[in-house]
Amino acid sequence: MAENPWSEALQQYTQEMLESGNFMAHPVTNEVCFKHYELGFGYMDERDAVHEKYDLHIRASGQLISFSKAEDVVKAGWVLD
Repeated sequence: MAENPWSEALQQYTQEMLESGNFMAHPVTNEVCFKHYELGFGYMDERDAVHEKYDLHIRASGQLISFSKAEDVVKAGWVLD
């Protein structure tokens, strides 16, 4: 896996927003959008994220990855888009 290119500030921001539930979801789809430096784009359902259920859907593959906490999302290379 390539080295994580996201700034420390963006990683910290992502974790803080997920932990606080203070993020913007798409107004039509209610998706919280993420990006990954190798896997492309993904999303979480806003209702799940608000309740600390971090199930991330990868758009390109349709794969679902579940994380137990916000910190794990960021450590895996995902940040808010």
